[in-house]
Order: sequence, then structure tokens, then C-alpha cells
Amino acid sequence: MEPSLQDGLPASVRSQLDDIARAVGPAYLVGGVLRECLRREPVSNDLNLLLCRPLPDCYQRLESAGFQELSLDRKSNSLLLSLKRQENPKTIAIASCRGHQSGVLCGPEAIVEDLRHRDLTVNAMAWLWPDGPLLDPFNGMEDLDNNTIRLVEGRTTLEGDPLRALRFLRFAIQLPGRPVARDLEACCQTSLSGEDPERLRAEMDRLLSLPLRKCHSQRLIRALFGSPLGESLLPELARLKETFTAYPCAPQAKMNPERQNFYDYTLSMMLEIAAPDKQGEISRLDLRWAGLLHLVGMDRDCKKKGELSPHLLKPGEASLVEIEEILTRLQFSRRRQRRVLSLIQALESQFPQTERGLKRLMEQNAPVESLIRMVKARQSARPDVDDKEHQRINGEFHRAMRRCLALRRSQNSLKIQDLNLSGGDIIELVRRRPGPWLSQVQNQLLTWVVEEPRRNQRDLLSRRVLDWMVEQPDF
Repeated sequence: MEPSLQDGLPASVRSQLDDIARAVGPAYLVGGVLRECLRREPVSNDLNLLLCRPLPDCYQRLESAGFQELSLDRKSNSLLLSLKRQENPKTIAIASCRGHQSGVLCGPEAIVEDLRHRDLTVNAMAWLWPDGPLLDPFNGMEDLDNNTIRLVEGRTTLEGDPLRALRFLRFAIQLPGRPVARDLEACCQTSLSGEDPERLRAEMDRLLSLPLRKCHSQRLIRALFGSPLGESLLPELARLKETFTAYPCAPQAKMNPERQNFYDYTLSMMLEIAAPDKQGEISRLDLRWAGLLHLVGMDRDCKKKGELSPHLLKPGEASLVEIEEILTRLQFSRRRQRRVLSLIQALESQFPQTERGLKRLMEQNAPVESLIRMVKARQSARPDVDDKEHQRINGEFHRAMRRCLALRRSQNSLKIQDLNLSGGDIIELVRRRPGPWLSQVQNQLLTWVVEEPRRNQRDLLSRRVLDWMVEQPDF
């Protein structure tokens, strides 16, 4: 590997890779870290190594060489080596290549055969550690340079694992890249019926955890759910296409008779959901799942009542039962099921306008800030909302969030002396003489802890002080 590419990995990791190569023979770097090194990007993935030896032999050799932090991951059939470091990569995953397991091939030929069975060309490259060469039998480097997302062998790749259709869309959003039209069509026509539900949910979690704010990302999300691929994943969501909202697709609808359905509205709402800005709030991932599912089942109730405004609807018992069945089918943990269901059940039609309403929700231990984010997304998703109305909704949102913070402060009797980090501790930590800056830091900590009382831990407070010192160097 070129020195500049090796420099993308920390020295301690390079040393570990050298030791592994000495212990087990040729070791090939593959996967996300290789992509990032080739593009001179910061490493954000765990590191994957591909070896030509059988896995049991690798384990014995590495153990004999002194690698103590080895464990076998039976799900992925690989060895995991923990690196005990804060930055990525934190783990090295070691696998035996498919070509060698056949007992026919060895060396580079076995590695190429393994790459043939991967999903995307940009993932089907391997670098012989440390000095190369790069094995690139499917022109992955060219696709990486051109930001092209392509299946290794078209439909044949999907036949090996239909879940790769979801991975194709995820990488097109994540990298980001331009999907090859033929391969995108093949992915959208793939059915996921009969696939392992836990793997389905895990891949959807990765997809819905992405920002999804750019037009490119939103087009691909709509392509996913509007295709046979999405219908096989969530047929209950596709059913919402048959129920129409009480408002048209655009403010100028008098000239355009086209109407919006509950399905379009649901996707618009899900894509409007903003990320939480503090710990303790429900993750954007679970907010998005709640957004996707919050109208499921209500289409049946609405057929007898005509066109309705979905942002004013609350789910009935039958709807909640159907949503819970979906979460169970996709093998959500019981904790996550309760979280998503509680969001949907408590979703209000308008922002809580009074302190009394907010207090009532807080007394019920409802996730108030997360609910307010959901309500904002729900109202913003209406197609008849113009710029002026968006400004009003944003203003109501920020006022509601400020009321929440003020209420939490007033309900919490925490004082500076209750912090688990004293003034003397702070002075020792930052190595400065006492002065007005100290009360500033303590008040900052108090506000931070009032927002989420679980933060009142010595190590978390210490880290927050150091972060604040970096952010405010001139106080």
C-alpha cells in the first residue's frame, strides 16, 4: 500500500497488522477501511482482513503469537480482535476466504473468488498487506473514483442474497454514489419475503440511521418503499396508498386535481424528522420507525369516513395491535417496541400550548421532546404548507422546546453543590486559578445535567468540562 494510504491507519493498528501477517501468512485488507484508505478519508469502520488459511488454523497461530483478545463470532464466522482504543478502527475482523474453503484454490485466486461473492464492486477489492498489490477484478477502484454504485454480477449477486438489494440502496445514500440504473431496477424488483427478519431489521436500521436530508437520498428512499422491494418489507405501509388525505398535493390544487395519499404523507413525515440534539432523547432511528408506522391500520378506519387529515388522527386499539405485530415480526427488542409504541400512542395533533399540557406529559413519563419533534414533522409534511406556514411551525416548535427546558429546570431542585464534580475538582482538571470562569463552567454543567439528570456522573462531567474548554478557549 502506498505510504500515504498506510498513514490513514494509526501506527498501533499498522503494527498489529504486521504481526498478524507474520503469524498467519498473506493477509488482505478488504471492506470499508480499504475504501476509506483509497479515498484518503478518515477511518470510520472496523477493519476486515481476509486470509487464505482455514479459520481454526488462524486461531491457533494467532494465539501462539500472543494475541490474547481473540474471540469467535459464529454469526459472521470470523475471528474478532479487540484493539482497546477509542478511535476507529476498534476491532479487526478476520475471516477465511470462500475460495480457499472450497479446497481447490489458494493464494490470490482464492481471494478473487471470494470477492466475486460480494455485493458491490467498491466492496470487491482487496489489498495485500502491507505493500500490495490491489486485487480489483471488477473495476471497483474506477467505480469508487466515479462515485458509481454497481452490483458485482448484476442479478446473480442478488440471487446469492436478496438482502443485498437493501445494501445497494444504503451504499448509494451513504457513500454517496450514483446507482447504475439497471442494477437499481433489479434491486427494486427483488422480494425479501422469507428472508431472516432480524437481518432485515438490522439492515433497515442502518439505512434509517443515515441523514436522508439530500434530495438524492430522499429519491432513493421513495424508490425503495414505492417498489416491490419495499412492499415485501412493509406491505402494511404500501396499503396506505389506497387512502387519501383531505388536502391536495399542492397549494395550487384547484388547478391540479391530483390528491395525496397516506403513504406519501407518511414518507414525507418520516423524512422531516430531525435528529435529537441531546442525550436522553429517543434516537432519530426509533423516531423514524414511529413515523413510518404511525398511520398503519388507520386506513381501514378512514375508508368509512371519507378523506381525512392524517396529522389530526390518533391510532385506535386495532392500529396499535397491528403496529406491534410488525415490530414483533421484524424482531425488535421489547424495549424498542415499547419505545416506538409509546411515541405513536402519545402523539398529539398539535404542539402542547400550555405548561399544564407539558406537565401532564412529563408526569406520565412521556418522551416530551421526542414527541414535539414528531408533531413538528407531522405538521411540516402536509403538502399545503407554504414558506410562511413553515416559519410558524418552526416558531411553535422552538417555543415548545424552550418551555420543556424551563419546566425541567423548575421541577429539578438540583443545585451547583449537588454536582458530582466540585469546584476544586474543576480547578485541578483544567489547571487554572480560581476566577469568574469557574461559576460559568459550573452553571453550564448544571444546565447540562438538568436537561438529563443521568449525566451527573464524575467522568461524564469531567469530559464535558474539557470539551467546553476547547469550545470556549478565551473565557
